Amino acid sequence: MFEIRAGSGFRLLLLDGHASHFNWEFFDFCLSNKIIPLCLPAHSTHLLQPLDVGLFSPLQRFYSNGLDEWIRRGNHGPCFTKGDFLP
Repeated sequence: MFEIRAGSGFRLLLLDGHASHFNWEFFDFCLSNKIIPLCLPAHSTHLLQPLDVGLFSPLQRFYSNGLDEWIRRGNHGPCFTKGDFLP
């Protein structure tokens, strides 16, 4: 199995509530590794999942818009690099 190092504290694991994620082996693993599973309601994570709604959705939109603009400018090589991303 996996070895997880959480130091002396606990870790929070956000789950989407889908039944396939839950079994006794999973919960035993969480308990033995100081992981607190927080199950969000099934089929609602697109509305409730904090990082998707608050962070990754805007990031995806800005990244997509920036990539579209980069392609429209046409002053690029055959691939998108880290140097192209930062500006």
